[in-house]
Amino acid sequence: MGANNLVILSGMAVLLTACEFKDGRNVQDTVFTGTLAESCGEDCLFWSETDQSRGAIGRDGLRVYIEPSFGQFDFRFEIVPQPRGCVTIWPDEDISEDKDYCAHYLVRMRKQLSQGRQSGVAAQFEDFNFVLPQEGARELLGVADKLSDAWVGSPSGTIDGTTIAYELTKRGKTRSMISNDSLDTDHRNPAAWIGAELHRFALAYGPTGQIPRLYDWHSYDNEDGRFPCNNPGFNVPDPDGFGTGDDACARSLTDEPSR
Repeated sequence: MGANNLVILSGMAVLLTACEFKDGRNVQDTVFTGTLAESCGEDCLFWSETDQSRGAIGRDGLRVYIEPSFGQFDFRFEIVPQPRGCVTIWPDEDISEDKDYCAHYLVRMRKQLSQGRQSGVAAQFEDFNFVLPQEGARELLGVADKLSDAWVGSPSGTIDGTTIAYELTKRGKTRSMISNDSLDTDHRNPAAWIGAELHRFALAYGPTGQIPRLYDWHSYDNEDGRFPCNNPGFNVPDPDGFGTGDDACARSLTDEPSR
């Protein structure tokens, strides 16, 4: 169960998509060697940085920040190898019997009321933990590593969308990136891929009722009565399946004339 917490932010957050490298280059859609703060200074500190709650990742791990443009909530995830000191299996190395490989990965999740919905300086959030099996974590970290190595940047960019920022640490070396391009714009985009894959894992292993069902992490306070099938809400149990039984989408479909 997550507990409501209240943290006082030190100042107004700066949108991630406005960040620039310290030398003036745009940080968006470029993989940088170093953390987000190292890439563009304090302007890249996410809303969760100000509460000094970032947990230690260790020599291997992944930290992801998700900001839907019009969503109700923002999210932070930290993927931490377990037990402490274990060895992550990366795709570019052979498996050895004498190494203490990680048995599973702890996911620390923070769900916070979106920046645009906060009044004043108070930020309300909930923290959750869940476990990601070894096989899933190896895919997430391994493919993210390969995509980060191969990414050369994108000439495109969107005004809106879901901003994904990540810090990937491999053997003590951290790379970071910020992008709000969707995966269908370029399937090689590491930030977009990480956001989509993490969404899949969060739906499978994360806490019930806390993860938006929509692929782009958007969630809304109220359903749009004109399009009841376009707001599936959060990952709550639905015995009939979405769009069947007695949910709003199903009711709207039965009201339509036969075709």
